[in-house]
Amino acid sequence: MNLASFPPGYRAVVIGASGAIGAALVAHLQADPASASVLGLHRRSVPAIDFDADGSVAAAAAAVAGKGPFHLVINAAGCCTRRNSCPRRSWPT
Repeated sequence: MNLASFPPGYRAVVIGASGAIGAALVAHLQADPASASVLGLHRRSVPAIDFDADGSVAAAAAAVAGKGPFHLVINAAGCCTRRNSCPRRSWPT
């Protein structure tokens, strides 16, 4: 990932940072010496963000409002944990 287009001291937030893709993105961004901060949000982070919990998105947004501005916002949250909205993980035989 080429991050040269971001200004020195850029700030990033990754939503869905506990999954494999989100965690890899957080690690990659944190390893970039030009980043000032990388905030990873997920169900167990502080602040937490859980799309199944009413008010969670608004509460997380309010909690991080003073930590910006963010130059990069990545949504890596999956929706396969919602009931009846996920493709089958295995097929009956």
